[in-house]
Amino acid sequence: MKSREKPPPSLDEISLGVLVHEFPATDRSETERKIRRRLSMKKQGEYDPNRIALLRRFKDSIQTEIMRGAASRYYVGPCGTLNPAGVPYVDVEDFDHARMADDSAKQFPAIPKPVIDQFVGFAVFVYHLL
Repeated sequence: MKSREKPPPSLDEISLGVLVHEFPATDRSETERKIRRRLSMKKQGEYDPNRIALLRRFKDSIQTEIMRGAASRYYVGPCGTLNPAGVPYVDVEDFDHARMADDSAKQFPAIPKPVIDQFVGFAVFVYHLL
């Protein structure tokens, strides 16, 4: 592998990439099917229901916290520029990513810290900005 090539995504990264789009009303069997298919395509290991359950609990905790918005303990306040009406746009910096990731790493020690760091940033983007 060349030094500039990105390593293939891990089982955790592939699974969280699917789980990030799962909401309470989502059909879990569809999510499971997508995870199995992506793992097979990327050749990154076998589907492990216990590992997926752990990743789902992690995702749910992050999703719930971000969806709380200004009531979240990680919300630092509006950091976006002001729109024409004088109201700040939402921004990824509205949340303290580092503290959220550190607390999540303590709560979910079986998930590698780099995976948590990456997912927290992406989750803030998906759940707060979109």
